[in-house]
Amino acid sequence: MSLSGERLLVAAMVNHVEEGDSFENEPHMSYGRWFTVAEHRRHFLLNAMRNLFLDQPVLEEAVGGKKSLFFREGKPVFVRRIQGLKEISRDNPANPEWYGLHSLISGIGEFDSNDKYNHAFRPHVTNTEEFRLQKGEPVEFESVALIARPKLHQSGRVIANFALGRSDD
Repeated sequence: MSLSGERLLVAAMVNHVEEGDSFENEPHMSYGRWFTVAEHRRHFLLNAMRNLFLDQPVLEEAVGGKKSLFFREGKPVFVRRIQGLKEISRDNPANPEWYGLHSLISGIGEFDSNDKYNHAFRPHVTNTEEFRLQKGEPVEFESVALIARPKLHQSGRVIANFALGRSDD
């Protein structure tokens, strides 16, 4: 259950996580930006995530791309871009899972109106001390989770988690 004032994030998780887990620097690929959804509307998002991700072979083509430098709150953050997933915007809905979730969230909740990247998807994984994706290295995302965090606190909490299926090609 998310608490009043919590922000939410949909994220593809590299490592195994379970509902209720808390963490600060778990490697993940944000599937959009932080947003809020009223408690009584969250079931729409959870049903969509269940249909899009639970036991589905999505995100299997993801591999490490070039290194990039992003800025978060004015501080440099080193990331590894993800290849195999298209970089898209609201005007170019090339990734149906992202576009569907983004549209649903826009309809039942809201993104931060001051965030200029709300309507763009730039797939990447942030480098951490424990995890550094290499160029060309396949990324095996374990699940897609709904993460909650208080507005001013950096640790996140998994409030829902949907295991991704693997195709046996």
